[in-house]
Amino acid sequence: MSKKISKEPIVINTEEPTRIKNFHEALQSIKWTDDEYIKNLETIYDALIEVALNDLIFYNNQRTKNKTKSYWARQGSLIFGVLGTLAMAIPGTAQGVNSLQGIPFITFSFISFALAGGMFTWNQWFFASDSHIRYVVAQFDLGEAIVKFTLNWQKWLKQNKHLPPDNIDTDSAFNLFKEFSEHIYKIIRNDTQVWGDSLINVIKAQEDFLKNHQPKA
Repeated sequence: MSKKISKEPIVINTEEPTRIKNFHEALQSIKWTDDEYIKNLETIYDALIEVALNDLIFYNNQRTKNKTKSYWARQGSLIFGVLGTLAMAIPGTAQGVNSLQGIPFITFSFISFALAGGMFTWNQWFFASDSHIRYVVAQFDLGEAIVKFTLNWQKWLKQNKHLPPDNIDTDSAFNLFKEFSEHIYKIIRNDTQVWGDSLINVIKAQEDFLKNHQPKA
């Protein structure tokens, strides 16, 4: 029977080689000469699940962090934008008539607009909202992959666990392992690709804005 997976594994960033080092070390106890094929295959299964669970928890942590950043960036931009608009809507503000302790309301309005624009730009440049969405998608995909892999593995165990060692279908077990590993890495690569595309799009948008607003000679 598979060993119990730790409920709170140490979370390692997906790009850290420590993930693979831990996986490699987990397989060092395997000895195929003792005919304990099921035990050895379960060791590989457990090691793969540990890698996938680490990635799942990593994305969940990142999702939570970026959810907070995204929320405050969007709310702050909205609030300061509304405050700036309300200040400008007060009669006399645009003409510099109204003031608070000697500071014209129009100054407060400009500051509010600047803060709103700054928070909006920060959200765009540092992908707070985009990253939150990316991490949600990656987390769901990883969770689905883990569930499917676990069900397929249990099905394989049911069909092979009580067979003599020579009759155990180890090839199909390794196919399950390879397919799962490829699926996990595909999810992570896709997330990285989306991040790269987002960065390129933001840079291009800034470049286009600059070109369209350059003073004409």
